[in-house]
Amino acid sequence: MDDDALVKLWILAEKLLIPECQNYVADRIMARFQHFKIIALACLPYVWNNTAGELID
Repeated sequence: MDDDALVKLWILAEKLLIPECQNYVADRIMARFQHFKIIALACLPYVWNNTAGELID
């Protein structure tokens, strides 16, 4: 699964209130980072625009 799909799944799990899925996706994202040593910064605008405002201080 690529970074875009993982990010979209994480956000969907947030909207559907499925924290177990969010945790699984977070683990997969970390595993990809540890393996490839890169973070897909191109995903950040999507995350920013699609996450709940109350998570931001």
